[in-house]
Amino acid sequence: MSADPASNRRWLARVRSLSDRKARDRDGVCFVEGIRQVVSALETGHRLEAVIIDPTRLRSDVAKETIAGASDLIEHYVTLTASEFERISSRD
Repeated sequence: MSADPASNRRWLARVRSLSDRKARDRDGVCFVEGIRQVVSALETGHRLEAVIIDPTRLRSDVAKETIAGASDLIEHYVTLTASEFERISSRD
């Protein structure tokens, strides 16, 4: 999993850019937030550009196992600090 500060800044910028509908439409991508949505996407065979996590928030064994076992469907694993994650998360 990526913990490189420069890479993390790029991912933070990427996620923030997707808050703009025009950017999502232009790039043909979206983002989902929440482990249930990520697990659902993986279980239905969707390929993910990245899974971005804050390890302090990823507590479920099912979630950890699903994400770890789906490496063929996930291009990038990105690990953010709690403060970095809070900058892009709209959830509690």
